Amino acid sequence: MALSKIDGTNFIDPTIPVASGGTGAITLAAAGITNTPNFFAFLNADQTISSNTTTKVAYNDESWDTASAFDSSTNYRFTVPAGEAGKYNFTAQLLLYDANGQLGGIRPMIYKNGSMVSEGLWDVEFNASGYYWYNYSSNINITLNLSAADYIEVFLKGYTKDSGTFVIDGHASDLYAYFQGHKMIGA
Repeated sequence: MALSKIDGTNFIDPTIPVASGGTGAITLAAAGITNTPNFFAFLNADQTISSNTTTKVAYNDESWDTASAFDSSTNYRFTVPAGEAGKYNFTAQLLLYDANGQLGGIRPMIYKNGSMVSEGLWDVEFNASGYYWYNYSSNINITLNLSAADYIEVFLKGYTKDSGTFVIDGHASDLYAYFQGHKMIGA
């Protein structure tokens, strides 16, 4: 099969017979094969996090959402639409900043239906001189088999040496903190 990409979601195979009797382009979308629903949500302003407190990341803006399945105003989560069960891949990125340079560790987490299913960990080994950070970036990725109405959220727990707050760096154009997902084709 000689597939050629024609846009961001469709491919063609010029050798596939078409109804007219010749060969031509059949897109995956025309054949009913797509990786939708998919979405890209991001944090467009800083979100303050208290030290040692598990907090939902409030991704409050979207670049796209093919099925209007991501809630960027209330629950900040993706919910599988009716009829769209299957395997989904999710990635979350967080850029953290502590103005006091006291950031000691973080745990980004992905939750399914209110329970953690994946957790990352970054932790600094402290000593007398202290090894703490102003900035840290973290990614977490998971593939899940989901049913209609299942929902996926991102949480974060971090701590600072001074027990103060730190921020998830949000920005409208630089996309420092984002959450994206898509239904997988053929999985």
